[in-house]
Amino acid sequence: MNPYRLKKQVKGAAWLTIAALFVKVLSAVYRVPYQNMVGNQGFYIFQQVYPLFGLSQALALNSLPQFLASLFVEEEQLEKRAQVIVATFGLVTILSVALFALFYGGSTYWAQWMGDSQLEPVIKSASWSLLCIPILSVLRGVGQAQLELVPTAVSMVGEQIARVLVILSSALFISGNLYTVNTMAMRGGVMGSGIGIVILMICSIRKKPMMLKILSRLKIDRATYAYIMQRFMKEALVFIGFSLLLISLQAIDALNLLSRLLTSGLSFATATAEKGIYDRAQPIFQMGAIIAISITTAFTPVLRQAHRQSMKSVELNAVEQEQSLLRVVHLISLFATVGLYVVMPQLNIVLFKTNEGIIALRLFCLGLYPFCMALAYQTIQQGRRQFATGLFTLILTGMTKSIGNWLLVPIAQINGAAWSTLISLCVTFILMRHFSNSSFTQWREIRQHIIAVTVMLGVCLSIAYVLPTTHRGQAFIVLMMQLGCGAVIGIEWIYRKKWLKEQEWWLLPMGERFARKGIWPF
Repeated sequence: MNPYRLKKQVKGAAWLTIAALFVKVLSAVYRVPYQNMVGNQGFYIFQQVYPLFGLSQALALNSLPQFLASLFVEEEQLEKRAQVIVATFGLVTILSVALFALFYGGSTYWAQWMGDSQLEPVIKSASWSLLCIPILSVLRGVGQAQLELVPTAVSMVGEQIARVLVILSSALFISGNLYTVNTMAMRGGVMGSGIGIVILMICSIRKKPMMLKILSRLKIDRATYAYIMQRFMKEALVFIGFSLLLISLQAIDALNLLSRLLTSGLSFATATAEKGIYDRAQPIFQMGAIIAISITTAFTPVLRQAHRQSMKSVELNAVEQEQSLLRVVHLISLFATVGLYVVMPQLNIVLFKTNEGIIALRLFCLGLYPFCMALAYQTIQQGRRQFATGLFTLILTGMTKSIGNWLLVPIAQINGAAWSTLISLCVTFILMRHFSNSSFTQWREIRQHIIAVTVMLGVCLSIAYVLPTTHRGQAFIVLMMQLGCGAVIGIEWIYRKKWLKEQEWWLLPMGERFARKGIWPF
């Protein structure tokens, strides 16, 4: 790969990873005081409608920008690229308006389907963020295609800070019932999106004056719209589906988990409290997956261009790029999954004061590895322009989750919901690996990886066994010790065994330093 493009890709991925980590850490942190202020029932209300807000966030941040970036890199002429931008913006605008009408206009029916008619104003409030999707997705997509990920990273941080301020202010200053508080909190999505648009517009005006000049006088014919529409229907649905995979599973829980908990014999108050405890897993899971998501986002246009040029030049080797992606995501997600499983009791106390629902939270977070690997395989299929198998996999995943909730929740309550999530993510991973037909390591290396994570598991569990964790302060100290020991064991083992190539280390935060020296200076 061209050294300049590699350096630009690595720098962009690093900035995007740092920004995404900051956003997810802030997302987990703000839920702590928010959950403490509104309680489990208030947190249940927030999480019931959060998938709708998550829909707009995922569309504007991942799926639609990646789709536009894949179209953008296929065109070499500036005017052709401008036509792609305008046509995509028009189609995404139609999509966002249709989604807004669906959820805002049908808020009464959605609330009834969720089993709680008082959710109607909360759903309406969250729907407004859908109208910000077109501008955000187009500006980010152009940046990703050109490997300029810093504006996306800055806009993510700005959005999240504005959003958190509105959400916490709603809980702190607004008097009324919990539904009113959450209605105002959901308006943080619109405020955050507005801040993101301002940041991206400033970066676009500064860095792309020629593109803006062409866009101002460009005319699009029907053939271009028809071509983009055809590509959108064929490819974008898979982009959208996988970026919304976790949100989709959360939406299934929002639609049927409460009713199935009531079927198991719980009262409405107890069921909503249990749902609030179960929803603690969402921000923790997302925080664990963020590095893998950032890396796959950076690889999407690179793999597309690699496959496009593979018949013309040996400059870009698509197979090597795919193996690098799989190797990095495999190791990061494997250590992250085992690490989350180990520290979950301490993390639960530090974030939410109590250790309720620990079995469900651990089961849920075991799905981190299959989720990240499925995302990596889907990125590879996007580069190859293989989409039908991905769509089939998504449909089967949704069916598995729905059937699992229906069968397991009345028996095991929120533990059953966690089992259904884990099983559905494993189905996704197995199918995507089968359809992709890509290998990245030998069984001998996998055995070594398992030994490494087993050592990390034993050390971290020993720390928790020896030291007390009866309150938040003690749990925080033990958590930091576990994270430190786990990071040292994982990074040193990967470095000493040379499981990653030097350029693959560069894709990770501080990876350039670890590639040269590991953690220890000797």
